[in-house]
Amino acid sequence: MKLLAVAAVTIAASAFARPAAACGVPDFGAMLADVFKVETTQVHTPIVIVGGGSSTEGSVGSFAIGYAWGEKQTDWLFPGSSVTRVLLDTRTDAGETTAVAATYGWYQNRVGSAGLDLGAEAELTGLRGVGPTARLTLGLHGVALQLTGGVMFGGEAPRYEGSAQLVLEVMDMTGVI
Repeated sequence: MKLLAVAAVTIAASAFARPAAACGVPDFGAMLADVFKVETTQVHTPIVIVGGGSSTEGSVGSFAIGYAWGEKQTDWLFPGSSVTRVLLDTRTDAGETTAVAATYGWYQNRVGSAGLDLGAEAELTGLRGVGPTARLTLGLHGVALQLTGGVMFGGEAPRYEGSAQLVLEVMDMTGVI
């Protein structure tokens, strides 16, 4: 009989029970879920990169424009993007050599930023040549060190070219990617 009375009281109490949140008790489970929630959006955007530094031919300045597409994740711990990009880059070495390059690559900016771009470069003035080029970009929040290397064919013998530049990834700095 006692068991029947306890069961009846329990059923009656549960009929009038309110959730803890309705009584003013915070829902810590929902708060924790919001902190670790990850939202992914698609990114399609033009990009701009400017830089300057030193090369095998002296001081160097560069300007690149292009297009990037991929995913941007917004979360509490490691927000950032992972994009594929195509770039058209121009550089000038100490006022003597002007070159253009077309590259295809990848860029990611979570904890830090890293990019790898591969393509071809043609020197329009100076020693003149054409050849493959590669760029490795490592940085933080759009400010990065970009190392460039390639081989130029033309003239008497192939020659190696390289540079180290401080570059500003404008779309990363502004939060677009």
